[in-house]
Amino acid sequence: MMAVRRVSLVRIACVAAETGARMQRDGLAVDPVGWMVTPLGLFDGRAPIEACMERDECSKAILLHGLGLGLDADPSVLDRLLSDDDDGR
Repeated sequence: MMAVRRVSLVRIACVAAETGARMQRDGLAVDPVGWMVTPLGLFDGRAPIEACMERDECSKAILLHGLGLGLDADPSVLDRLLSDDDDGR
């Protein structure tokens, strides 16, 4: 049995809610639970339900859905968007 911290559960719940909202908002015929359990390139082959327990991965998922950037993305693109660097590098 895997012990999961409360903050990790909150991150998973936030991503699941954003995923479901995005599927409905954009009229996508995609099962949000299916997306949550499918390994993705965005998370280096891990499923969102596992990856999003980490803060940075959770942020990537929220950004992906918030901006409507598709259902998977190159992680380096989202890393650049999330970077604190103001000069775009």
